[in-house]
Amino acid sequence: MKPLDSPSRLVRALPALAAILVFVQVLGAEFVYDDLVLLRDNPFLRNWSALWQGFDQPFWRMVGDDRIHSGFFRPLATASFTLLWKVGGGAPWVFHGASLLLHALASSMVAGLGLALGFRTRVAIFAGVLFAVHGAHAEPVAWASSLPDLLATVFCLASLLSWLRERSWMTAAWLLAALLTKESSIGILLLLVAHSLFQSIDRRKNLAPLLLVAAVVWLLRVRAWGGDWTAGFGIETTRSFLEPLQQAGLSLHLILQYLGFLAFPWPHVPFQPLRLDFGPGEFAWWTGALLSLGILIGAALLWLKKREQRTLAVPLGVLFACLIPVLNTSSLGQFPFEERFLYLPSVGFALLVSPVFFRLPSSLRFPLSGAALLLLTLSSVTGAGKWKKEETLYSWAIEASPNTMTPRLEYGRLLLDRAQGMPEGNPERLEIAERALRVYEASLEIDPDKWFVTALDRERGNVGLGNSLLVGGDLQTAELVYRKILQDPDGGGYPFSAEAHQGLGVVLAARGEALGKRARKENDPSLQTRAEAHWEEALVHYSRAVDLQPLLQGARYGLGGTLAFLRRYEEALPHLDHAFEADPANFEFARGLAEVQVELGKLHSAARTLESHLSLVPSTPYRAHLESTVADIRRRMRSIQEGSP
Repeated sequence: MKPLDSPSRLVRALPALAAILVFVQVLGAEFVYDDLVLLRDNPFLRNWSALWQGFDQPFWRMVGDDRIHSGFFRPLATASFTLLWKVGGGAPWVFHGASLLLHALASSMVAGLGLALGFRTRVAIFAGVLFAVHGAHAEPVAWASSLPDLLATVFCLASLLSWLRERSWMTAAWLLAALLTKESSIGILLLLVAHSLFQSIDRRKNLAPLLLVAAVVWLLRVRAWGGDWTAGFGIETTRSFLEPLQQAGLSLHLILQYLGFLAFPWPHVPFQPLRLDFGPGEFAWWTGALLSLGILIGAALLWLKKREQRTLAVPLGVLFACLIPVLNTSSLGQFPFEERFLYLPSVGFALLVSPVFFRLPSSLRFPLSGAALLLLTLSSVTGAGKWKKEETLYSWAIEASPNTMTPRLEYGRLLLDRAQGMPEGNPERLEIAERALRVYEASLEIDPDKWFVTALDRERGNVGLGNSLLVGGDLQTAELVYRKILQDPDGGGYPFSAEAHQGLGVVLAARGEALGKRARKENDPSLQTRAEAHWEEALVHYSRAVDLQPLLQGARYGLGGTLAFLRRYEEALPHLDHAFEADPANFEFARGLAEVQVELGKLHSAARTLESHLSLVPSTPYRAHLESTVADIRRRMRSIQEGSP
């Protein structure tokens, strides 16, 4: 125990080791949920230019989906994702490994912050270990897309350590990095500004660097939003249409819920929905709101009174200041309560409660602290395990949050992806498509008057119905569903649904292909004319889908394939090439591109396309067929070179 009596590397090493031991399982995790669009399938990250282009646009614009309307600006998060993609070629373990190392570093820095605050060595170590194993960290550490939360926290801790050493410009530099990584860092900015304002006059010199940082971040955000001086902060992303009093109550209830989860992180409930029918008309609503308000006022008064006592003021300030962003419930996204929002506030929690344990009699200290660490570890291990695979995550989430559409929509999508990997007519394919149909139907049964449901989720649920019918082979009903989705908004439709346009394009292209085969077999020009009419209409819908969502590669492939049906090979080639470049492991993309390349006489390119696909997917069930096709193409190339017929 003697080495622990003085600050040493061991003080920081023990929390880091605890963090790695508890969360090492994340190294074997897959990409889940937003990871797919943000990391796995995002071509933006594959170019080095993303390192600086992230400073020119809102965070979600790089994936081109509906979330570009969110007010997030995280250029350093984008740069981090880009570097990790380049290092590992998009492999999930690289992103998860970075999250694990960042969590270990943050845990070590929490212990270091404890020492800087004047904690005894044992207290500082305990604070770091408590942070390392805390159950509220299961989601942010296990989910690759949450890496910005970890990175921003590391920057914030570095800023706080510099501030305690009275290095004002270094404090500002680290804080600038944090603010460019995740908006939750605003809490630390507010805390340091408050400390500067309420400290003695000579300490107010620290205020200038902080205000400069705030101005720089604001101007960068204004530039990213094309000169809009609200800098994205005025964007409403949670359109719950609650009355002002109910909105305020929601904010207060969230504070209470977050504090409760920090104290007892059990059970984990992902995708918690917002309940719309819980408001001022209920006694429990007033009880929770007033209790939360009392806690906030009490914390503020205590901080003001003890602001010179850093061992209390800094942890208390970090805890509550970093919860301030959740009060803005109009811009939290679809799910107001997210465990990852607690990652930075939990720094304050760990530093606040750790000294309490060491004020207990030794007869109570060890069993209580041991029990607390064990409970937190169990919470972390079980919670993180649920985020390792998509099917596990969504199955669990459906049970834990039965009134949320999102896990059902994602599970349905997962089932359809699995079904599409099977040959048409396969009984298992039809069975899985039927399961997906039931999942989507259940998602649409959730009452939008009682639970917060976004228009986007309703759209995805309806599109899922059409996709399930399409994969199951019921083209007629699928077409009716897609056309209903695309009807006028006054009729409850979604005319700007890229996925619905794509689905209808698939149906029309398939109808055209069937008629085209009949026309060739029966030598019937009228059937060929009808087939071409279907293909022309399919082109309209595929083109609309690509215009609405340029990164929708299925629509891009469908556009190229339909042009190929119409023998417009030169026009088809760039679309098929674009789709294959985005996803060279996709068999359909590889086959479609190679067929058009052969039609255009680009035999070498066709062989190279198929060989590239085989190198990426060596265990493909179509390997023998593709190798035979490549061999045939090579023979044709040799024949041409030799001048033989």
